[in-house]
Amino acid sequence: MPSGNVKHVILVLGKRLLDNQLTAEGCSRVDALPAYLAPMDLSHTALIFCGGQLAGQTKSEAQAMAERFTERFSALANDFPSGYWLLEDQSTNTVENIQNAASKLIQSGLCSKQKKVQISLVSNGYHIERIIEIQKLMPQQGLLTTLKLRCQEAGLSVSISLDIEDHCSVEYPHQGASALAFLLLDELTTYRVYLEGVLAQVFSLPLSQVRGQPYQVATRAIRHLLTLDSTLDYRDELARLSAIIAASEPNCSQVLLERLYVEFNTILTQLNRRFDPESEYGLSSHAYCSEAESD
Repeated sequence: MPSGNVKHVILVLGKRLLDNQLTAEGCSRVDALPAYLAPMDLSHTALIFCGGQLAGQTKSEAQAMAERFTERFSALANDFPSGYWLLEDQSTNTVENIQNAASKLIQSGLCSKQKKVQISLVSNGYHIERIIEIQKLMPQQGLLTTLKLRCQEAGLSVSISLDIEDHCSVEYPHQGASALAFLLLDELTTYRVYLEGVLAQVFSLPLSQVRGQPYQVATRAIRHLLTLDSTLDYRDELARLSAIIAASEPNCSQVLLERLYVEFNTILTQLNRRFDPESEYGLSSHAYCSEAESD
C-alpha cells in the first residue's frame, strides 16, 4: 500500500493514438524512461502515465504507454513498489493531463503532506519547451501553476523546475518539411494562450507588457513559415493569422477580440492537424513507431 514516502513524481504526458496504437512521439516518450529513471531511487519515485481515450479509440493513451512500458521494460516496471506507477486515463488534452494528474496524485496517498515533492515532465522537446515558455511569460495561464494550486489546495507542497534540463525532454522523432512546419506552428500556441488570458482577464500587468514576447514569438514563426515550400498552398491562412495577431492589440475591444480568437484558434488547429506528421490528415509513413527503431 502507498506509504506517503514518494519524493519525486514523474508525469509522462500523452500523445493522441492512431488506430489504437502509440505514434512515434508516444513511443519515444516511453522509450526514454529507462535512461531517465536509471539514477533515481524508485522506492521514492512515482510514475503517472497521462492521457485519456479519444473518440474512435478503444484504449486510452495512458493505457497504451503503460502497456509498452511493462512489455518492453518489464524488469524496470517491476522495480517500482506496488502502486507506485499510475494511470491518469480521463484527459483529452495537456491541460486536462495536468489537472487530472494532480487529482490522481492527491488521491493516491503516495506523497506526504509534510514533505515537498518534486514533479518532472516527460514529453518531446517542443512540448516541454512550450509549457515552460508559457509558464515563464504568463504564469497566470501556465499549466504548472494549475498543477501547483491543485496540490496546494489538498495540502501538498510541490516543486516544479522551469529549467528544461530538469525534465525528460525527448528528441522529436520526425524530420522533413511537414515536421518543420508543425514545430513552427506549435510556436503560435503561446500567442493563442495569450489571447485566452486576455479574454479571461487574468493579467494584472499592462497588456502591452504581457503581449510583447508572445507577439515576437508568433510573428517570427509566421515569417519562417512563409518561406517554406511546404506551406505554399496555405499562404492565405498564414497571412490571416498574421493579420489577427496585428489586429489583437492591447486596446482591442472584448467583442472584437473574441471573434479574432475564435478565428485564430480555428485556423491554427486546422494547420496543426494538416502538418502534424502523426495526424490523420498529415499521416506519414513514419507516424507509427517501429520496434527496430526503438530497440
